[in-house]
Order: sequence, then C-alpha cells, then structure tokens
Amino acid sequence: MDPPPIHHQILPAHRRKGKKGTFTTVSGPSGSQRRTTNIRIRKLADGRIGQQRVDVIVRKPPTLTAAASLGAGPSETADPGGNDDGDHGGDNGDISMGEETPRKRNQQREKRPNTWADRVEQFLPFRDLYLDELLRHDGLGDGVNNDRCTSCQSTGPIHRCRSCLYSPLLCQHCIVRDHNILPLHHVESWTGKCFVKTSLKALGLIVQLGHGADLCPNPGRHNSKLVVGDTNGFHEVHIQFCDCTLEDGSFLYNWQQLLQIGWFPATHDRPNTAFTFDLLNFLHQLNLQAKTNLHDFHKALWRMTDSSFISSLSRYDQLSTVFRFWRHLIMLKRAGRGHSPEGADATAQGELAVECPACPHPGKNLPPDWESSNTPWLYTLFLMVDANFKLKLKDKGLADTHLANGWGYFVNDDKFKAYLQTYSSHQTETNTCSAEHKAILNANAHKEGYLASGVAAVLCGRHSLVRPNGVGDLQKGERFVNIDYLILSTLAKVVMIMLLISYDIACQFSKNFKRRIMRLPEDMQTIGAKTQIHWAIPKKHLPVHGPNHSRFSFNFLLGVGRTYGEGVESGWSHMNPISMSTKEMGPAYRPEVLNDHWGSWNWFKILNFGKLLTDGTHLSKSLYTAFLMQEKHQGIFEQYNATFPEAQTQKWSEHVEKWNQDHTIKPDPYEDIEVYTSMKEIRLKLAQEDSDSMRSGAAISHEVTASAFLHLGIELEEQQRNLQLKTTTSKTTAELAALQEKCNVLAHRITNWQKVQDIYMPLVSPLRSPSDTDNTDSNSDSTPIQGDAEKIKLFLPSSCPSSMLTSDSMKALSIKEVQLRTAQAHDALAYIRKLRRIMTGISDFKRLHISGTGNRANTRIRSLYTKFQGRINLATLRYRTAHAALITLDPDGEWSLQLKVLHDEDVRGPGRDPEEEGQSEGRREQSWIWLIPGISNLTSDSTDEETLEAMRVEWAKTKARAQRWSEEVILLQEEMRRVLEYFSWKAAWWRSKGKLRQNSVDISLLSGLTAYSEKQALVFDRLQQRFAAQWSATLKKVRIQAPWQAKYAKMPKIPTLWQLARNTEEADQEEEEGSESEEEEREREEREEREEMSRSDGDEDEDGDIEMEDAM
Repeated sequence: MDPPPIHHQILPAHRRKGKKGTFTTVSGPSGSQRRTTNIRIRKLADGRIGQQRVDVIVRKPPTLTAAASLGAGPSETADPGGNDDGDHGGDNGDISMGEETPRKRNQQREKRPNTWADRVEQFLPFRDLYLDELLRHDGLGDGVNNDRCTSCQSTGPIHRCRSCLYSPLLCQHCIVRDHNILPLHHVESWTGKCFVKTSLKALGLIVQLGHGADLCPNPGRHNSKLVVGDTNGFHEVHIQFCDCTLEDGSFLYNWQQLLQIGWFPATHDRPNTAFTFDLLNFLHQLNLQAKTNLHDFHKALWRMTDSSFISSLSRYDQLSTVFRFWRHLIMLKRAGRGHSPEGADATAQGELAVECPACPHPGKNLPPDWESSNTPWLYTLFLMVDANFKLKLKDKGLADTHLANGWGYFVNDDKFKAYLQTYSSHQTETNTCSAEHKAILNANAHKEGYLASGVAAVLCGRHSLVRPNGVGDLQKGERFVNIDYLILSTLAKVVMIMLLISYDIACQFSKNFKRRIMRLPEDMQTIGAKTQIHWAIPKKHLPVHGPNHSRFSFNFLLGVGRTYGEGVESGWSHMNPISMSTKEMGPAYRPEVLNDHWGSWNWFKILNFGKLLTDGTHLSKSLYTAFLMQEKHQGIFEQYNATFPEAQTQKWSEHVEKWNQDHTIKPDPYEDIEVYTSMKEIRLKLAQEDSDSMRSGAAISHEVTASAFLHLGIELEEQQRNLQLKTTTSKTTAELAALQEKCNVLAHRITNWQKVQDIYMPLVSPLRSPSDTDNTDSNSDSTPIQGDAEKIKLFLPSSCPSSMLTSDSMKALSIKEVQLRTAQAHDALAYIRKLRRIMTGISDFKRLHISGTGNRANTRIRSLYTKFQGRINLATLRYRTAHAALITLDPDGEWSLQLKVLHDEDVRGPGRDPEEEGQSEGRREQSWIWLIPGISNLTSDSTDEETLEAMRVEWAKTKARAQRWSEEVILLQEEMRRVLEYFSWKAAWWRSKGKLRQNSVDISLLSGLTAYSEKQALVFDRLQQRFAAQWSATLKKVRIQAPWQAKYAKMPKIPTLWQLARNTEEADQEEEEGSESEEEEREREEREEREEMSRSDGDEDEDGDIEMEDAM
C-alpha cells in the first residue's frame, strides 16, 4: 500500500489570508481516496511565524479499516462537511485557520484512542513501509540512475553527508566546499556497491581559525590534526591556526582560537583534542537531569563514532578533564564572577550558591522596618538539618586540588578539617530521649576505607533549597561537632531575629547548643545574642520520640504555619543516584560535582514557586489549599469551642498562652492524658457492666403508663439486639443451652408486653404474624423455639405503617417515642464517647508498657480491646436504630440539628489513634460526635473533671490546627512578596554587573559581558512578571488582596527575548525600506496580533526555559 503523500508549502507571514480547509473524495480501484487542504499557523525554523498549507491524499485500501490505518482518512460514511479526524500533515502545536468541520468549534470532538495497544495496531500495517524507508537511506536514493555530482555535474567518485538534509551526492571538491564551516558532519563515500564511512579531513577539508570564515593573511606553517568530540561522535579535523599579530602587538594562543569557535581544548600546550560547547552542555544537562555518568556517556559517544570500537578515538581522560573545567566555569559564569574586575580568585565563601528568594534576606527582599515589626515571626528564618550516609567518599589516595573550595554549598575543606581537629574531642553525644536514635548511637562509628561516611546538609526549612556553605562531610557518624559547624557556617553574615531549626534529633541536639558554640572562636559565633532560637522535629520523625515532645512539634509551635520539615528527604532522593560515581572521585572534585547538582536542584525549586513544573508544590497551589483549610478548621474550632462553657475555654486559653511562652509549664496542653489507672480497674469496669446486664429484665406489670410501656418496648428491643449478637457467636453446648433459656425468658417478656400493647395500640394486633405471638395458653409449658425471640417484631410507633399514625392515640404515643428516642440517641453517643476514651487509654497502655513484651501480654490486651470494640459496635447500632426511628416520626424536629447519621468513620477520637494511617495532625478533623453542645454533662460513668481534662487536649489541638492554617496563609503571602522583591533586586544586580570591566577589556568581550548581564536580568524580570500574574489569579480566587499586588499590576509587560529579536529585526527592515504604507502597517499589526495568539503558554514557557537554563 502506498503511504499518503504529504506536500508542504511555507507561506510568508504577510501572505496569510485565513483560508479554509477543503477536501474532495473520489473512488478508485484501490479504494476511496480523500484529498484534504489545511492551512495551519506554525513557527518556522528561523523563529518567524508562517503559514503552512498541507495537501494530503489519503488512499483507503479495501483490506484495511480506517481505524487500523495510520494517518488514514475517515470512512466513506464520514461527515460530508469535511470532518477529518485524521489530523493529516500537522502536529499538536498547529493552529488551524480553516474549518475542519461544519460543527461548532466548541463542540467536543470524539476522543480518539491513544493507548499503547491502539498505537501499535495503527503502526503494524505500515511496518514494512517504515522498514523500506530505513533501508532506502543505505543506497543512492534519487541518484541511483545518475553518477554525477548534483552540484557541478562532474563525474568521478561521489560522496554524501549524512548530517545534511536530503544528503545530496557530491564530488570531493563540492562536498569540501559546502562544509567549510560544517567540519563536524558525517560523510560517506560510494565504493560502487555501498557507502563507507570517511571524514572531511580525509577528503581534504582544512579549517582555518582566527578570522571567522575569511582567509587568514598569515596562517600557520603546519596543519594540526585535531580530534573533536561533538554530540554526533568523534571527528578527525585538520586545523590551521592563525599566526597574525593583533593591534596591540599580542596574539591569540591556539587554545584561545579554539575557544572562539566553540571548541574547548583538552590542554593549553599544543592541543590535540577538543570538545564542542554543544557536547559539553548536552553532557552537563544529561548529568544533572538523568544522572548519566561520564563513563557511560563517553562509551555511547564512541559507539556512535565506531560501534566496533576498532578506531583509536577514545578520549575519556580528556573529556573528564574538560568537563570538570566546564562545570566549574559555568558555575562562575552564572554567579556573575566573570563580570568582576577582581577575577575568580576573589570569589567569596558560598557566593556560587543559588539563594532561596522566598527566605528572608535583609537588604534584598525585606521591608526597611522589618526588625521593629509587630509580627517578628513573619521574618523567621527556617532551617532543617539532616545527614545522608549514601554520599560516601572512598579513600583511594588520589591527589587533588580544589577549584572552588567553599565557594558553593560545601564548607571550606581546609577550615573544616582544622576545626574538627581542634574540637572533636570536646564533645560526647549522649541520648536522654525515650527513643533510640541511630544518629547518636553511631556518632563515633568509623568505616574503614572511606574518607567520608556521608554528608550532612542544612536546607531552608520551608522551601528545601540547600543553603550556601551548609554542607559538609561526616568523618564518622552524625556528630554534634560537625552539625554545629555547618549551622554556624551557613548563618555567617546573616542578620535575623528569629531562627527555627528542624532536626530529627533536635530534642537532644538543642541541649547545650548555645554552650557549645560559646566555646568556639568569636569569628564562628554567627548567631546574635538577641536571636531567638526555636527547635522542631520533622513531623514524620516526631511520633518515634514518644510522649512529652509537644514543644518540638510543628503542629503546636507558634508562627510556623504548616511547615513540616521533611523536605530534605526529597533532596536526598535527588542526589542519591550520583553517589555511585561521586564516591570514586577525588576529595576536591567530588564537592564540585555535588555543588553543581545542588545548584540545579535549587534553581528548579525556584521555578516551582510559580508553576508546577515537576513534582514540587508551587506557592499558588499551597495558598489555595491553605485558604480552604483555614476556613474549614476555623469553623470546626468555633463549633467545638461552643460546646464548652466560656469560663472553661477562657481558662484553657490562658494556660495555652502561658505554655507558648514557657514550654516547661505543666500540664502540657497538647499531651493526651492517661485515662486508665491500672489493668485491674479496666477489668473491674468490664465485670460490673456484665453484672448489670445479667440483672436486667424484671417482671413487667400490666398496669403501666404509656411512657413506661414505650420505655419497656425500647428495652426489649435492646435485649433482642444483645440476644441476636450472642446467637451468632455461641458455639458450645453449654452456651447454646444458656442461650435457649434467655430466649425463653425474653419471649415471655415480649408476650406480656404485647398484652399491654393491645391496650395502647389495638390496631397493631392484626399486623403480627403467628411467629410474633405466643398462641399457647398462659399456663402452657410450651415456649418459642430458639431464635424466635430476637426476631419477633415489636411494632413500636416508629415501625408501624404511616397510615396508622394519624389517630390521636398514635400521635400521642409518637410524641412520647420521639422524646425517648432522642434520649436514647444521646445516651448511645455518651456511651460511645466513654468507651472511646477507655480504648484510647488501652492503646496508650499497650504502646508504652506491653508492646514487644511477649505474645501472652499482647493477646490479653488485644482480647480486652476487642471486647470494648464490641460494646462500641452495639452502642453504634443502638444509636442508628434511634436515629432511624426519629427520621420516621419527626424528620424535621429539633433533634436533627445535633443528631446526624453515624458512619463508621465517625466513631473515632477523642485524640488520634496511633495505629491510624489517615490524615496528619494538621489536617485531622474532630468527629462530630464530640461537637454536640453539653457533652461534658452526658458522661455519667466518669467525673466532670476527667471528662473536661480529656476534652482540654482535643480543644487545644483543634485550636492549634486552625492557628497553623491561618499562619500559613499569611506566611505564603509574605513569601510571594519576598520572591518578587528578590527578583527585582537580582535583575538590578545583574544590570549593575554589565560594565564593571568596560575600561579593561576589548569591545567584543565587553559586548558579551553586557549582553549576558542583560539576558540574566530579563530572566528574573520575566520570572517576576509570570509569578505575579499567577499568584494574583490565585489571590483573586480566594478573595485576598495582598499589598504587593497593586505594585506589580502596574508594571509594563516584559518582552521575551524572541520578541526583542523580532522588534530589532523589524526596526532594521523599517530603516532599510523606509516608512511603510497604511496597508503594510495594518498587515503588520494583524500579523503581530496573530503571532501573539499563536504563541501559547507552552511556547512561551519553552522559550523561557531556554533562557532560564543558563541562569541556574
């Protein structure tokens, strides 16, 4: 089957007329054919917006269906209006200017299948055709009947370039001429039977350096053979250097001439190997993103050159050296060190690191009066600390020299080692926490054969960016002396009034922290005396520390919002894949590589602030979530707070405020109380309830009131539920006999009760079935068989047909039953709450005293837990029965304001179940069963003091959740403002760098310096504009007006680099062509409007990513 021919014609932008797509359908012997013409807007190769006309002829073979043909048109029964769902000749980025269907454009098109199975089935009919086209490239192609050069028509040996489009057949002279500035293309020669690999060097190409594409008046006397590595493999190139003298009498070194054409030499002295900037940049990005190591990359490059590995073009050592220098130079360039007149040697400690723009930086993104603010917590600097023992370093005895010692994220190695040698013996880590921390237990463990057992790092606590000079090696374990140095190093030259440090062993590390740093030299004491230091434990690490750690919980500390402190873990997952290669490196090269990866991590974290690019959470999404959760949890707290007397909540609030100022105050408002006293008391309560159940059910008098009648009926209903539960669990003969006796007793009680029912509810008697009535004489010894008693229908008013409830007597009974059922529901809830508090105590007792002590103790406590759970299930069934009765009798009564449908997930609390895998503490919602007003008066089985004490903890936690979400909303708005202000400062900083060296460099270098600084400034201008727009939309969505919005709403739109280039091009054209006519001006304006429309957000992001890539 012939493939559908596709004809393309690119029309200039000014000739676009918005033509509509047309089609014709004809029939032939091979099946139906369909010709379609579509006009589409596309971005051309030169960056301009143009128009593409796509003519497609689709032949539909009789043996294939349209659905099974790749690119085939619709069937003959397709919409005659021209709906072509085949989308021929275009891609997903096209914007059609015609009507592909007469239907409305906003009508959703039927979605075509796009699973792997669908794609494979569409490909299979064309598999052989694809294979044929691949094989066609190994022959002469269109020149099979012509052995002449397609350029000069000369005869003789012919060659072709596999890298050029169409790969025309050329003679030796023409192919060398055409590749004068394309020396790294792959060429082949025709032997008469097949093509074989050759090189432009072998065909006579000599690359002249020093004068662009012009001839050199004083070329070097000798041609140099150079091996050049490019993204398409290794190449042998003949190079002729320039020996000309410059105007100032100087000359260009050979390695300089190579750098000026974008080739990085492997050595300064007579370079024989070079690598293109494209190759180094591609390797750099591949290493940062895919963690591809240098060895595998070099092997792949060699395979592309010679898959048999026969050639001697391997350049692994040279590539390793050049790539290390490239990585280092790029970090210097992106940090603006190339613009400094003092040179790279004057680089300050940590200057190459990418800063977090959302963290507070005095002089950069904080208001002038921030130190005297009434809300100092708003400017808290959050840090988190952790160690990683996968980033080791082997002791291979390699001699190495630092290129950037302490300039990035790693601390200065020389100073760090001197510090450790002096102070390591002064500290001994001890653990007083109830949990066993490996970081402390293994602090002095040393692994033979390694210079570093891992690394420790300090990151910003809310955004997970690695801090400048916040990383250092661990020689043994996670020793305090190492962590002290890292914290102090990253805080050098930092001004702050509040500092919060998150560490998984903060409960131990914080002890004597100030005393430890006071022993250090004065230049290392970077934390001011007035700085308030708070400590926290990451949320997922906190539970293992046991009780009495509320003062380290992010859920209860003031001013921390919804910080969770676990972001460092995702940072380790980003770095761990390169640990296998970095542990084999030298002691100086390894920190350079790790610094580079952390720089990439930080930069893409910053991009995620505005838009979700990868797997991070941007500030817009965080703010929207925080706003919703703030409203939700504030409402929950207000509802819960209203269930207690105001005097009581005022007392609790005062106690919480005192604890916030002094965490040593007892009791801890957030620590759950132990509701048990001993196991004996718990077993005694259970025995007493069993005794009460056995004594229930005295003889019923016939002379009873209507209220007593209904109350007895509800009690019989409860006994039926108990009996039915026992019927399903009884096994032994003795148990069955006892159960039969209870059935007999219950049946007689029901019979007696039914006699009273006949008086109050005479209409019920006809409704009873024979099994619901004991028809024997009262003096007879016959009894109902086992199982009948619990199944007898009692026909209380709530279970009678609605037609019977209209009589006056039934209405009166219904009103009384509503009152009884309401009380029954409240009693059931009170009983559930009491049992839940007991079960919480059992869980705490098991976790603290029994877990891990043996199977016997665990089995006994589990049995006890199961018994209480069974009672909760019975109480839950009792409540649901009462609730269903109320729905029947009085669906809109006042009871409905408090008594809701009780789902299984509602039976929880008062605190959080330790075994629960549900919501976190910050997102946890209290069940509605604890929010009913007056619950403190409904617990007859416990004292008011005990009940209020249990509720005090939950009240404090509920209030803390609402406060943290409110703080998060405020913090996120402040962080948005900081980011935008930092971008403004950074853009101005880059523009100030442009001409710092204007008096000491030549004009061409000055052009590069000013252009790069302006390019970087535009990157931050565009980031600022994009983020401000995205965040303003989110703020509007949640009805918040941030103070910074007015400032950035009035800023003019920053043009993209593509727009700037277009403006420059149009200005040059106007200058050449003179003033344009009115028609030309109108066409130009229309063209610009369509170009703006065609540049979707994806295109703009793509351009932006290219620009921002060099800003890392």
